[in-house]
Amino acid sequence: MTNKIKDILKTHKYLLLSFFLPVLLLEGIAIAEKIQPFGSESFLIVDALHQYLPFFADYQEKLKSMDSMFYSFHAGLGYNFLGLWAYYLASPLNLVIALVSKSMLTMILSHLYVLKIALCCFTAAFYFRKRRGKDEISIVAFGMAYGLCSYMVGYSWNIMWMEVMMMLPLILYGIDKLIKEHDGRLYCFALFISLWCNFYMSYMTCLFLILWYLLYSHKNVKEFYKWIPLCRIFTVIWSNGSSCVTASLPWDHADILSQITISKRIMVWNIWKSVFQTFSWDNTAYDGGR
Repeated sequence: MTNKIKDILKTHKYLLLSFFLPVLLLEGIAIAEKIQPFGSESFLIVDALHQYLPFFADYQEKLKSMDSMFYSFHAGLGYNFLGLWAYYLASPLNLVIALVSKSMLTMILSHLYVLKIALCCFTAAFYFRKRRGKDEISIVAFGMAYGLCSYMVGYSWNIMWMEVMMMLPLILYGIDKLIKEHDGRLYCFALFISLWCNFYMSYMTCLFLILWYLLYSHKNVKEFYKWIPLCRIFTVIWSNGSSCVTASLPWDHADILSQITISKRIMVWNIWKSVFQTFSWDNTAYDGGR
């Protein structure tokens, strides 16, 4: 058993280092900044403290009391809790809050933030290792560059988005396996988990995947067109599988999303209109200047 553990540590030492090094770094920051339990401070800021923390407190109470997940009376006259859970709380990692007391909730969420950052570094390092085909020190550097990038730091208070960033490298590796090995299971599973945890950011992941596929190093044009139908099939599979989450959205959320979609279309049209006018010979600004 000991030899087996040694073999694992030797074979995957850099991959493991890409996880434990960010943990040590962030926990060191937690000690220096007196984050609970090393003091009275917290990593939770802005909306994470004032908006998301009460949601987690409500969720924790429901998990411990086995109360209904469909509705909550802990705000105003009550609200659709299932729709809120689908957007903010669906990550399986959040179940850890059921193991602690309410007084420790802020502390556990602060260190859950550390865990999620470390897992982002780990999955990125895993992708780079698979891409390069060997375990080397560079995967630690690039994995940490991904998990500790300015986007992660700047938006870390949106704790429910971090699972999507965690799954993105696995989704990209899933595309590699789908194209090279004709195996779409990882792609389907990783994308399903991503959408389950947060459909909002996963929607943006899907837009990114379109660009990724267009820029992917295909062998030839025939291969490019060959895999488009199969990618669409697997995407339909995970989207149907995770529709049980998005279907739980309350109607007012769906109305807001439709308004956002219309606004985005109008914005895109105005951008293209401005670009056309800028580069057109007969644009108004040029005539005025002339």
